[in-house]
Amino acid sequence: MFRLFDELGSARQVMLSLLEDNLLIPRRRAGSKRVNWAPASYPAIHDFLTNPAYAGAFVFGRRRDEKRLGPDGRMVKRTRELPREEWAVLIPEHHPGFVTWERYVAIQDRLRANWRPPRVTGVVRFAKGRPSSRPGPLRAVRADDAGRLFGHQRNTPRYICGRNKALYGGERGCQNVGGRRLENACSTRSSRCSSRPA
Repeated sequence: MFRLFDELGSARQVMLSLLEDNLLIPRRRAGSKRVNWAPASYPAIHDFLTNPAYAGAFVFGRRRDEKRLGPDGRMVKRTRELPREEWAVLIPEHHPGFVTWERYVAIQDRLRANWRPPRVTGVVRFAKGRPSSRPGPLRAVRADDAGRLFGHQRNTPRYICGRNKALYGGERGCQNVGGRRLENACSTRSSRCSSRPA
């Protein structure tokens, strides 16, 4: 993976190359001792490239759990990735790694340089619990919601979910829907959905 990243320059291209060659990568669920071999996905490749253990470093405190009261008065918990300067413990060259610490830092810089903000002006989502072939009512969601996101792209009135293509190298997007009908429906039923920017 590290060699492919050096050659191709992007985590997504590494994923697509592994998928094209039908190469599986090792994955282990949290708390499990069993390693499973699975097709490459963007989140898995990103995990490999950003894990300092593969650079021979011992780290602790890369993430911080934060709690706050949500708008409905319930406690909301989220885990935030911390910048390297705020890690509680960082011991480079703690054990033999696949890459040097310097190369690891360069990879992180390249990943950051590759990132582009989404070109989405508004997001909506099919209601949960509905089969993908039969969408239910639409409702507005925040741009960082983990559900299926649809964006009004460029000047084309069409909402497209590209998560399947972007994260898992799928041939097709998850779903798409014409924008004019959606926006008309949302403007007449503003309590059920919205196409305004999130």
